[in-house]
Amino acid sequence: MNKHEEETPGSPSPIAQDIRAKRLNQVAGMCLVSLLGLAAIYAAKPSWILTLLLLSGSTMMAASLWLNRRGKTDRATLVLLYSLTATVCGAIWRGEGLHDTVQLALPTILIIAGLLAQRSHFFLLLGLILIFHCLFAIATFLYCLRVNQTQQHWQFDL
Repeated sequence: MNKHEEETPGSPSPIAQDIRAKRLNQVAGMCLVSLLGLAAIYAAKPSWILTLLLLSGSTMMAASLWLNRRGKTDRATLVLLYSLTATVCGAIWRGEGLHDTVQLALPTILIIAGLLAQRSHFFLLLGLILIFHCLFAIATFLYCLRVNQTQQHWQFDL
């Protein structure tokens, strides 16, 4: 048995680790392509704040892929989950607030966390998302962050 095949109690088997690394590559690759596509759309709009936010998120997805290829799957998973959550929360803050459809990505992030991360990171991520939404709802209520005017979106320009 070589150094990589040794199993310590509580650690996943090498086969499970390989499957996890493959799933992480699939998820990070799809997120990278999606974020880059959205960044191109918002750059054409032009909405530079959202473009920079999406480009920073795609940079972190590339960093996650790079870390995973170097064998640091746990660290790559955390980079993916927390940077994707930060990107989505930034898009909610900059976009339509509590009425933004990008919020539908948050349950998906929690599903990915349930598949790839440890239980403690899942609950930490859930707590951070709930705290963000509570604070954002209070700020929306107290400071009227959402403007009730209809905004013209890029879909209507087509």
